[in-house]
Amino acid sequence: MTTQIRFEDWASSHGPEGIRELDTFFRGVAEARYVVRRVTRIVDEQARGEGLDPLEHQLLLQLFGFKGGPMRINELADRLDVPAAVASRLVKGLEERGYVQRKKSSSDRRVTDVFLLPDGEQACVAIWEKVRFRMEYFQQLLPDDAKRLALSVFGFYVGAALEFVDTDGNDDGR
Repeated sequence: MTTQIRFEDWASSHGPEGIRELDTFFRGVAEARYVVRRVTRIVDEQARGEGLDPLEHQLLLQLFGFKGGPMRINELADRLDVPAAVASRLVKGLEERGYVQRKKSSSDRRVTDVFLLPDGEQACVAIWEKVRFRMEYFQQLLPDDAKRLALSVFGFYVGAALEFVDTDGNDDGR
């Protein structure tokens, strides 16, 4: 028997009574949380192996991924979901190690811009190479239906999943 979940129903539901397939919903949430925890642990271990605290690594990733120029301390704090003072301390430590550079903004002297330096980029790439190998193994451990459920929940979290997904692995395309 195929169980279908309409993710639009999840988004518009106001409590469990609004979700038709409650057990499948929570199975999807459980799969998504499992993947997030496992991936986070793997990435954090590799960051520590490169001498970076996981939050320092996340800060470098935000700068590397931004590529639109420098980021402000407040933007980094927001992306890391930490207070600006914490982001500022992280930046200071990374600057001392040659991974980032801080400069006062030319347009507003009260604002500090943070730039990723080549050593910061290299650290991100080195970590990614180690993570990629571990991810290939982890992906093999996940059954296809668990992958689909987790992916669907991630899509739901960001407002992108509007299709039906079957727990038996068939997408009906609606």
